[in-house]
Amino acid sequence: MSYLMSLMSPTWTAFLRLFAATTEDYWQEIATKWLITTLVVAAVCSGVMLAVKWVLKRNAGAVNTWSRGRTLLFIVIGFIPVLLGAVLIFLTNTQQFQTEIGTHSLCVGIFFSWVNYVVFMVFGHLGPWRGDLV
Repeated sequence: MSYLMSLMSPTWTAFLRLFAATTEDYWQEIATKWLITTLVVAAVCSGVMLAVKWVLKRNAGAVNTWSRGRTLLFIVIGFIPVLLGAVLIFLTNTQQFQTEIGTHSLCVGIFFSWVNYVVFMVFGHLGPWRGDLV
């Protein structure tokens, strides 16, 4: 893994620096793990929210097109599980991990999760639910 880290561009290194508060030699590995964790949290939460929307629309019976406002509210409500998921993973890790990530990087990770969650939800609406967003 350290060989791959040595091949990274300065831009990627600066981006990774947002995800770790430590100055240890292995900070890039810690930042990469936290970055991947935030991506997984966003993907899982968007998958769950899309599944909930599918169940709600299926149980509604006839063709049920949601308004744009209802869809956007549904997406915004999904910020709560993303926040809880990221904080829960952060708090259930070791004290050393929490120290190496730090509060600032926790907030950056939550924001990054939210951005990715919105992107995943928009892509999830490109199929048959396109009319709910447009």
